[in-house]
Amino acid sequence: MSRLRVLAAVVACAAGQNITGPLALAKDSLEVGGCPTWLGPICKVWTCATGCLPQIKDCIADKVCKAALIHASECSAKYEAAGKSANAALACFVPVNDLRDKVFFCLLDEHHCIHPAKDNTSYPTCKDDSFKGDASYQPAHLLGDWWKNFGWTKGEMYECRPCGRVTFSPFRVLPWPTATPENTTDYAIIASNWYELDDQNRTWNVNETSYFGPRPGHKGFPEKQNHRGVQYGLSYLENFTMVHDGTQETEPFLFLYGCGSTIQGRYITGFVMSKNKYPSATLKKRIFDVAKQNGFEDEDEWCTVDNSCPPLNDEQFII
Repeated sequence: MSRLRVLAAVVACAAGQNITGPLALAKDSLEVGGCPTWLGPICKVWTCATGCLPQIKDCIADKVCKAALIHASECSAKYEAAGKSANAALACFVPVNDLRDKVFFCLLDEHHCIHPAKDNTSYPTCKDDSFKGDASYQPAHLLGDWWKNFGWTKGEMYECRPCGRVTFSPFRVLPWPTATPENTTDYAIIASNWYELDDQNRTWNVNETSYFGPRPGHKGFPEKQNHRGVQYGLSYLENFTMVHDGTQETEPFLFLYGCGSTIQGRYITGFVMSKNKYPSATLKKRIFDVAKQNGFEDEDEWCTVDNSCPPLNDEQFII
């Protein structure tokens, strides 16, 4: 459900493409004598980037984060030179590293030191105003464990990633950099897990935790909701319509449509999740009947999420 885009140019500028200096000494030298040369292109925005010194220091003091920062920089620079897309360069950021992503968030969203190019992906026009939504939906219906079964291929293809598991739990305050809504009434926590390939075509389990709940002022509540969080250092806001609440049916499911945005641009998304890892023929027919009733005419516009979830045997791949 989150926005999975980070431009290669962001990392090339934020991390430096040729970090080969004595990183062990960098933690103590950041505040002395201006920008250390090993940071490379980040020195071009150093006056701004000094606002992110705590995050930079935390990252380079951690062996795994340092390696992730260097790898993301070198990998994304290679992808950029080859003319590959921002979505393809996402592989450079797999697996997730929380400390590394906090550096990117600080430079991008908090201090605006770096201004990434806009995403040029073509999406259909947002129809948030066109979908009335299901007034029978209630926040309590969301809680529990779900499997993504279908993703709308005209929207963000993230919804089609394999092994899409989603858990909704009662509200709690999440740590920085995820911004807490002013009014948290009727909010829940959403924890998403899915399988993602890195730049070596190795499969990792990726996870992201964020907020899901009413729009400001409970506008359009309960059928109108929003989803907000931070993924790979890029914050996003998605306005969702609960198109159909089938949680009280024999085979429970939820049908969602959303319009989202990041500082790179706007996008749309749609997906269906159920309690079943594999939807039955009866449930599939029911879902696509609901889709047609709401203007989604072509079944070919939907991917079937691969939830076979083969085990990830290598110990470095976390399940």
